[in-house]
Amino acid sequence: MGQSLKMLLVDDDQALTGLLESVIRRGLHRKVHLTTLCDSSAATRWIDEHRPGLVLTDLEMPGISGWEILRLAKQRNPLSQVVIFSGNFSRDALVRASKLGADDYVLKSIDLTEVLCVLKQACERIARWEESLLRTVSWRMVSKARIA
Repeated sequence: MGQSLKMLLVDDDQALTGLLESVIRRGLHRKVHLTTLCDSSAATRWIDEHRPGLVLTDLEMPGISGWEILRLAKQRNPLSQVVIFSGNFSRDALVRASKLGADDYVLKSIDLTEVLCVLKQACERIARWEESLLRTVSWRMVSKARIA
């Protein structure tokens, strides 16, 4: 990952968003360019314009839900890593998140180390995918040059 990854954090809880922002900036300071939004409608517009590589979203928010954030993020950037961060857990929600393409599902808690660990893993996954993509493109260019 040569340049920092565009990351979006969406949660209507401003206090939690501030805390998460601080943890993410300290833990991933050189890996991500973080944008935080407490308004899910603004988040959909931001996703449309910026196509982030990493999204951390709450599920239950006024207006547009985290389900719509997940759907839109995957639609705009199919390689985007979307992590659901929810205060409520149910098997149905976990299955739905998986079917919609969520890359992880983390319960909200006081200890944010797990969230940071999941986000670091997502960054590593993206870096591996980018490296594989670059190798594939390079290999195809070399193959075409040999044929010509």
